[in-house]
Amino acid sequence: MEVYVDDMLVKSREEVHLKDLKHAFGIMRAYGMKLNPNKCTFGVRGGKFLGYMVSERGIEANPEKIEAIAGLQSPKTLKEVQKLTDGSLNASNGGAAILQGPNEIEIEVAARLSFSATNNEAEYEALILGLRLASEAGARKLSVCTDS
Repeated sequence: MEVYVDDMLVKSREEVHLKDLKHAFGIMRAYGMKLNPNKCTFGVRGGKFLGYMVSERGIEANPEKIEAIAGLQSPKTLKEVQKLTDGSLNASNGGAAILQGPNEIEIEVAARLSFSATNNEAEYEALILGLRLASEAGARKLSVCTDS
């Protein structure tokens, strides 16, 4: 099973797929996770996943995305480049987490990364930082909220 921030993929050979699904559902059940049936797809041999075309042949680029990129005009100004990247590079190289405890106690923590990071990478690092802090604070129940 591959798990992403908001997607999961269970991939296996047909003869063991049901067993693998049962195992994955058991793990999710043990942690009280719930799935949205409208977003679940089963028995798929291929299709779009995380912006790529996945098939029995492997992972391929999504033709729709290739066509969209091929049709773009080359940026000519800094502002046009920034519009294309949509801030995909975290210029501050930082992230933050806020832990809210009982009785409205809040613990805020921020960190500066020692490496260049995309927004997603900075968000993952902030999440890990928050999880470590929650563990050190003795949290027994945890909910994660993000803005993406």
